[in-house]
Amino acid sequence: MTQIAHQPLLASRKALGWTTDDVPGVRTIVCPTAVEIGDLVRHAPDDAVHIFSGIRWVPTIVAGLGEVLKRGGRFGLMQEPRVWTGLSGFARRVQSLATEGRIRRHVEFVLGIGRHGPTWFNLAGYNGQKVHPFAYFLAFPPPAATNGPQATSVSGVRKVGYLGRLTAKKGFGVFTEAIGLVRQPIEVRIAGTGEMEAAARELAAGTGPASVSFLGPLPMSEVNDFLAGLDILVVPSLTLDDGWAAVVCEALAAGAAVIASNKVGASICLTEPRNGLVLKSTDPRAVAGAIDEVCASSILDSELRSWRMHWVRDHVSAEAGARYLIRILRSVDGVAPRPEPYYADAMTL
Repeated sequence: MTQIAHQPLLASRKALGWTTDDVPGVRTIVCPTAVEIGDLVRHAPDDAVHIFSGIRWVPTIVAGLGEVLKRGGRFGLMQEPRVWTGLSGFARRVQSLATEGRIRRHVEFVLGIGRHGPTWFNLAGYNGQKVHPFAYFLAFPPPAATNGPQATSVSGVRKVGYLGRLTAKKGFGVFTEAIGLVRQPIEVRIAGTGEMEAAARELAAGTGPASVSFLGPLPMSEVNDFLAGLDILVVPSLTLDDGWAAVVCEALAAGAAVIASNKVGASICLTEPRNGLVLKSTDPRAVAGAIDEVCASSILDSELRSWRMHWVRDHVSAEAGARYLIRILRSVDGVAPRPEPYYADAMTL
């Protein structure tokens, strides 16, 4: 197996603890030239299957896709949905319909990321039988030895958190308004950076009804501990740009319940009600009501906290993703039926 990247890992990612450590048995190529891309396709085994993470904008992907189409190689796509709302979204749909005809005809399978990935490809004219729900499958740390913060059950104060970019589109403004409307006793923990960082600092310095702490940006090495210290993570994104939002599954892997808007790709994992709740609205009052609802429910019990840790590893771990992809490829080859989506209970069998 060979994985190809257009550019090295960004310094900003490295500073947060991201790594490109080689995976055993996987060859990694970074910044290939056009000649190298051509050679890779030309010398690939006859039964090779090429998977492209996207279609346009990235020169390495564009060149590789062009070579595979020219030589008649087998290929699939893996992509988040494009934002199809508004005038610009209509223009994107027209662009895809007008320019991806050759790809639609020859692609063998499409891996649509998140809740809205399959919908986008259907809107863009792809054969629905070729489109499979897909995810960003993660390598989770082993489940914690404990079932989460014991202080919650003693004090009755639920720990509610926000982790990510502090921007209006990500719903941080909605979150800041909502926490002031929550009726249940809560302690709020915020981590991240962005244009609304000043608002986070003001909240932490204020004297509102909830205790608020702001930790700033977290290195990757501290994310799991932050999430393990929460009862509830809130992800109230206002944009379809949140094609997945890995933090949803990272929180589930740490045992926390998650409240997310339906714009968030990974909110599909909350279809299982023991994992959390999908917001019906991102009005601050609705978000506050959702926090109150989850705080008062039984899904924060230690038993279900442990259940979430195992559910997410059974369905959205790197190992689960590899098994799911193999099932998809076998169905494409006609030797197995189309698999149930990765988030379905059948995946645990």
